[in-house]
Amino acid sequence: MVVIQNTEAINIIRDQAGLSLKEGFPQNLAMTVQPVLDMTPDFHKNFICSANTTTSTGSATVLSAKEKVQYVIHGYSASFIKDATCDAADGTVQWNITQGGVVRAIVVFPILTLTAQSQAVSCWFNRPIRCDVNTIVQAASITFTAGKLRRSIVLYVSEETVQ
Repeated sequence: MVVIQNTEAINIIRDQAGLSLKEGFPQNLAMTVQPVLDMTPDFHKNFICSANTTTSTGSATVLSAKEKVQYVIHGYSASFIKDATCDAADGTVQWNITQGGVVRAIVVFPILTLTAQSQAVSCWFNRPIRCDVNTIVQAASITFTAGKLRRSIVLYVSEETVQ
């Protein structure tokens, strides 16, 4: 008979089987039932994609703030394209998050006035980025009066409820 010794495994099996601590853990479980541990991390189970495309001036919200929810960004695919008549000032096209109360850029593309440009990038983070609770993810404000500029992003995100 196999005896399960790992306390964490015992707790996971107890939770998924709906057993209370009072009922204990049947050590002979391995004789009749083969436990299977789902090794898929929880963030894969609750994964969402949030896409945003904007052609207007100003800022654009990608993810709206949710009370007691922390966004965890695992990766993104971002791009922009602008024509030569776009009079947006030299600067950047960027998307921002809030971390530790500070607004930080996670994607930045440099742009030049009256220059046709396009760029795309995809990134997957080995260590996901955690945003502050109840904050938004948005495209930073940009102003132009002529020409065309399109900013697009797809975020690969999980949500964690914070008490």
